[in-house]
Amino acid sequence: MSLPITKNKKFESFFLAVYGFLIPASLFSQWLEATVQVGLNPNSLVYNSTNHKVYTANWGYGALSVTVIDCVTNSVIATIPVVGSPHSLCYNLINNKIYTNFPYGNCVRVIDGATNSVIATIPTGSYPYCPLHNPTNNKVYVPNYQGAHSVTVIDGATDSIITTIPLGTSGYIGAFDLGYNPNDNKVYCSNHANATVVVIDGATDSVIKTIPVGTYLYSSPRSFVHNPTDNKVYVGNSSSSYSNVTVIDGVTDSVIKTIPMLPVPS
Repeated sequence: MSLPITKNKKFESFFLAVYGFLIPASLFSQWLEATVQVGLNPNSLVYNSTNHKVYTANWGYGALSVTVIDCVTNSVIATIPVVGSPHSLCYNLINNKIYTNFPYGNCVRVIDGATNSVIATIPTGSYPYCPLHNPTNNKVYVPNYQGAHSVTVIDGATDSIITTIPLGTSGYIGAFDLGYNPNDNKVYCSNHANATVVVIDGATDSVIKTIPVGTYLYSSPRSFVHNPTDNKVYVGNSSSSYSNVTVIDGVTDSVIKTIPMLPVPS
């Protein structure tokens, strides 16, 4: 397509700017299927494979809700009012339940995946963060970020507390995120208090090992991903002064390699 020729330079500049905007916008409209309006600041999403729904934890102050989206129509079918700002979600496929944390209320709330209603409130440690479901033993693990740093273990069938695993540190920040290794039934917990990864046996809920990762206190490690093909765990370490990824052997829980990322500008 050729552009129209004009001698008016101001008009030409304006036209090119508009033309350049309309082309990507028109292409984008071909890809975008729907925009679904949910609560304020949806921070975490989880998929309910039993009922083909998506849940969003609306973290924004004053939102205090979990939004339920029908994946067939891409429309909101329910807004679940809750007390506190939900931050993260995990899905229990075995019992069709959704777990969401409430940091300021020191608890986890359980949502029935069939009725989209809150069916239980479970007290945890101080400032619970990202919950994780262990499908092997049907347990939900919740890291407690502040106070006496620990991980609360919940029975996925009864929603009762099985045990609380102390991490041996305390203070304002600590247990942050969790990862799961289904090959060896292990749960990995990042601990900001001493820049370590705590490895938990999923069968006994006991600490197997504490692995030093990263080099910057109070910022890393953060998130996990498990590679089932090679049985490796990747840990993202992030701070204002450096970034890297630590690779952990899923069997021996030893550090295989630390992969440097691009340096963060000072």
